[in-house]
Amino acid sequence: VQNIVTRLQKQLDLRLCAVQLVDAHYCTDATKFISAALLSTTSMLRLELPTINILSKIDLINQYGTLPYNLDFFTECQDLNRLVSYIDVGTNDCEEDLAYADDTDYQAARARTKNSAFYKRHAKLHSQLCEVVEDFSLLKFLPLNISDAESVGRVVARIDKCNGYVFIASQNSDQSSKGDVNDVFKCAMQMDNGWGYEQMTDVHESCLNLFQDNIPDLEKPKEQNK
Repeated sequence: VQNIVTRLQKQLDLRLCAVQLVDAHYCTDATKFISAALLSTTSMLRLELPTINILSKIDLINQYGTLPYNLDFFTECQDLNRLVSYIDVGTNDCEEDLAYADDTDYQAARARTKNSAFYKRHAKLHSQLCEVVEDFSLLKFLPLNISDAESVGRVVARIDKCNGYVFIASQNSDQSSKGDVNDVFKCAMQMDNGWGYEQMTDVHESCLNLFQDNIPDLEKPKEQNK
């Protein structure tokens, strides 16, 4: 594949980039997300192309279960070792642990499982895989909601910047306006500023049903506030 990509770039003068889509439901399963993170990092290293990693179907993530951490933990892909404690259980099983916190037999069985040699080897393997991903520090994910035009636009803008399309002057512009390099880089920076804290908050609110608890003080009739 790498030879094919090289020939396309050199012989046809194509500007290529890779777009990797990972289903958002992997965020609810620690082993699957670690595997997807390792695969994404490997693909970036093997293809040697500018790459955009996307968490697709983000609008359906609330149907797959409870996330162990906030969504930004999975988009930033830092400190992945925190997922190791979830490799043998899902987030629903963790809720069962809280439900059976007073059950001594259940807790004893869970302790025997975590102290077994197989579990320790399994946990050590996943911990080392997380370290591999973190050592390269190449991986970040961009959430995508295909039904949201703004979300799709952010992905398209990131792709245009990644393959260099944003640095190409418009064909309709006259020759005198092509030479302003500052305008080109300014445009590129504007395209890259499409994702931040406010957008992440919007995803939390619309897709994860967070921040929807009503505040009683804000619901008081206006007459009471006068």
